[in-house]
Amino acid sequence: MRKWWVRGERGVVLWMAAAAIVMILGMAAVTIDLASLYVARDEAQRAADAAALAGAEEFVTSGYTAGGVNAATVTTLVTNAAIAAGSANSVGGQAVQIQTSDVSVNVSSPNNPQVTVTVQNTTARGNALPTLFARIFGISSANVGATATAEAYNPSGNGSPPVATECVKPWLIPDCDPTRVHHGNSGSDCTPGNQGHHFDHLFDITTGAINFPGPASQGGVIGETLQFGPESYAGQQQGNVYYPANVSGGLGQTYAQTITSCTPLPFACGGTVPVLTNITVPTTNTAIQSLIHASGQGMSVGQDSIPSTASGPPFAIFAGPANPYIASGSQIANSDSIVSVPIFDFSQQQQSGNNYSEVTLGFMQLFITQTDSSGDINGIVLNISGCGTNNESGEPVEGTTPVPVRLVQ
Repeated sequence: MRKWWVRGERGVVLWMAAAAIVMILGMAAVTIDLASLYVARDEAQRAADAAALAGAEEFVTSGYTAGGVNAATVTTLVTNAAIAAGSANSVGGQAVQIQTSDVSVNVSSPNNPQVTVTVQNTTARGNALPTLFARIFGISSANVGATATAEAYNPSGNGSPPVATECVKPWLIPDCDPTRVHHGNSGSDCTPGNQGHHFDHLFDITTGAINFPGPASQGGVIGETLQFGPESYAGQQQGNVYYPANVSGGLGQTYAQTITSCTPLPFACGGTVPVLTNITVPTTNTAIQSLIHASGQGMSVGQDSIPSTASGPPFAIFAGPANPYIASGSQIANSDSIVSVPIFDFSQQQQSGNNYSEVTLGFMQLFITQTDSSGDINGIVLNISGCGTNNESGEPVEGTTPVPVRLVQ
């Protein structure tokens, strides 16, 4: 009897081992395919994020939040940028395919426009991701998708949270437009007292809204060529001069270093910025020339340029012969000549003895065109952002430009 039971159990272990191997292989198959799909999902999310951020950058580049272009134009610009950026990515080894219908542009709030991008690898699109081992269970492909939303934010004229701008250059610009001689009542004159120069405010003194939104070709500030000279004496209240500022934030950088490099410390709306004295014209000029890669004073000495005949916004920028990153004459999206500077209001000037400081009222993005013998700041206005009516409260929205861009979903 004992031998009969032994003979009857022969091969059972083999069948059990075979069944276990099948189960293990099945689980391994599912695990490998699931891992591949998780990786593909992350790739899809990164592609959607990149597309949304690139689209939102067009709100800034075009000057849309300052009235630079209309809603129809910015929608086209944003959509094209999002498709181009997203298509540079891949999901599961396949090139991302973003269609116009995958991009949704929301400009219902001009100060806070948003773009939503969806990346889809689906059976309906014909680009579903193939599986490997899951085919043994009849699953030959899987759908993968991701969505991202990004926004640009300009608080000018509203009571929303303030902004904080990184990499600001050490030039305090008055809330004055030196191309617009003041003709209104005394309350709208940006210079207190008689300094010989009277100009209109860049921002509405009550609401904080941009006084002259839109492109320069239509009477707006975007695209204006501005020139601000260095202050002649401490506390000078004149609408067409700038104050050299200490923007090192205690990090030990010199005035020249804060021109040629980036100060990572963000400067927020309502913040106080100390004014520097005894800054010479050669110091400013040398540092600016180093920043913009110019070999001397004037135009066309190596630096990047915006052609005088260029229409915009957005403006076409071309690499100069001294551009260290790309061939001369190439059209570029980024340039070392693009800088952000703080704007202040004379009415909030603070004095302690011979020391002055100014309160940040907003920020301006300029394209520095050249240096001159006077140490002037010469630039084309690319964008402008006021602090609104809530400039000293709330957690600021940070960014590297006056109009921050960020992912919100």
